[in-house]
Amino acid sequence: MSQESKLAQGLYDITPLEPFIREGCTLLTPNYRLARRIKAEWDTQRMAAGEQVWEPLAVQPLESWLLGQWELAVNLDLLPPIMPLDPNQTLELWRQVICEQAEQASDYHLLRPDAAAQIASHARDTLQRWQVDMNDRALRQSFTLDQDCGTFLQWLVMFERRLSAQTQCTPIDCLTQLLSITGQLPVARVALIEFEDITPLEHSVLESLGASVSRFSAASQRAECLAHSFSDKRAELGAVATPCSLVSGSSTRASLSTLLMPRSLSAMQFLRLAVGASAPWALRSFVKALMFAVAIMVAAPWGSLRGAVMSGGRAICISGGALTPYAVLFRR
Repeated sequence: MSQESKLAQGLYDITPLEPFIREGCTLLTPNYRLARRIKAEWDTQRMAAGEQVWEPLAVQPLESWLLGQWELAVNLDLLPPIMPLDPNQTLELWRQVICEQAEQASDYHLLRPDAAAQIASHARDTLQRWQVDMNDRALRQSFTLDQDCGTFLQWLVMFERRLSAQTQCTPIDCLTQLLSITGQLPVARVALIEFEDITPLEHSVLESLGASVSRFSAASQRAECLAHSFSDKRAELGAVATPCSLVSGSSTRASLSTLLMPRSLSAMQFLRLAVGASAPWALRSFVKALMFAVAIMVAAPWGSLRGAVMSGGRAICISGGALTPYAVLFRR
């Protein structure tokens, strides 16, 4: 049976993962979606084998597992018990810092402090994931050469002072703290599933924990890229909706991903074309009856599309230009 047929029949083919499961490895995935799929397939297999009770499969996203290791270190008094902020609390703290700095600076004004808070939070997160030392004197001097970068540096200093004063941290700080307790936690056996790469911080933390790390990626085939031009958006939508309908009809458990680029196409219009009827009741019946996932992600990153194709699924990327609409379809 081909890999594509296996994937069409199940949520995820976990057969290649069985050696890791037998060895007692914790399966670590790039995201919650894959973790849920693997767990669902494991539970389905256990039920099909007639089992009524079974051990839950140890599978979770890498970052979630690392945060669990941080909590374990805190419970063992290896790290101080500081409070991690959730994403909304982190953004609120950034917003407060940005507004405070804006009051102090007469030559720098922002129209959207909330958007600036999101960008600043993401920037700090990225710097830490790639282990960029913001205490480096030369690096800090280079930031001051640009007004925007210099302003961000001021925000960063104020943000970290507030965190320290309030005995708080962000989730990425938790991962960084694990680097200070090298070899003090019980050694874990983990398997990285379907990772193209991990950040330097995650790699360093796994090494510092002394974890026994295995890697697995499903064999992938080169995807065929097809480019077509269309006269209007409706024709473009219809061309992509048709293969979606055919796939859903041939396999009730097929997994499809449809990526709609920003401001180009209507998700509701696409679904109605896929149904073949424009009436709302027909659309609801269609969505309720189907047992496969049609994931519509507005402004989805390119990596999501590439990952969907690499993992063996069909991914369809739709985009519409201002003058010449086009669609790019990746087909296995």
